[in-house]
Amino acid sequence: MTRLKKKAWKDLILYSYCSIVGGIAFFYLIHHFDETSISRVYSARLIILSAVIVVGVWVAVGQFVMKKRILKGLDERECLIYENARSISDSIFSGLCLAGFLGLFGWFGPKTSIPIFVPVLMFFGFALLAEIVKPIIILIQLKMESPNE
Repeated sequence: MTRLKKKAWKDLILYSYCSIVGGIAFFYLIHHFDETSISRVYSARLIILSAVIVVGVWVAVGQFVMKKRILKGLDERECLIYENARSISDSIFSGLCLAGFLGLFGWFGPKTSIPIFVPVLMFFGFALLAEIVKPIIILIQLKMESPNE
């Protein structure tokens, strides 16, 4: 098993686990969102704001920091497969964000206020979906190149 295949399986399991845990955590946060308790409102807002800041910084800076570490030990063919999967994943993410965020106004209506957690959940959901697609594309490409494994 190549290093890229091991990394793809590890990423697929990790992002699937994160999507399950994150979905349960956000469901719990939204379900137990009580507007009568002012401390809960501020703590929920603080949690959502800190999560958005951390993910925003990671999306902006993390890929440049991790690129050398991710591609270390891969041959030229594996680097090309990884880069192609990443570009497909990025285009899926940007397309989903464009359609989703513009579709919010069509779904909720132009004069309705949209709860703050809806775009945040959409962003995290689209990001996790795009990150889950990347290892799947890598595994499919590796399987197509060497069907005997």
